[in-house]
Amino acid sequence: GLPCDPFVVVQSCGKEFQTKTQEQRQQLASFNEDCTWPNVELHPKQFESAFIEFKIFARNWFTRNYLIGKASLQLSFVNKRANCLYARKWLCLRRDED
Repeated sequence: GLPCDPFVVVQSCGKEFQTKTQEQRQQLASFNEDCTWPNVELHPKQFESAFIEFKIFARNWFTRNYLIGKASLQLSFVNKRANCLYARKWLCLRRDED
């Protein structure tokens, strides 16, 4: 396919983080950035139902950015993993119309 300028927006519990844009990517893009939101307070039931959502966009410098796809994980699932880390795993992307 044609090259694009992808970036990721991570959202959870009303917080948001955006990665740096990787310009002119034609194949796989790896986003190895981290973000910590230390002031998120949730009750246990809220934590069990909370999600973290990843949205992958192609930067469009002149019009609206194009949503390539999104994926989400339940926070309690990530918390149960070793060191509360979800890494080196593929996430299946979906779109709203899927």
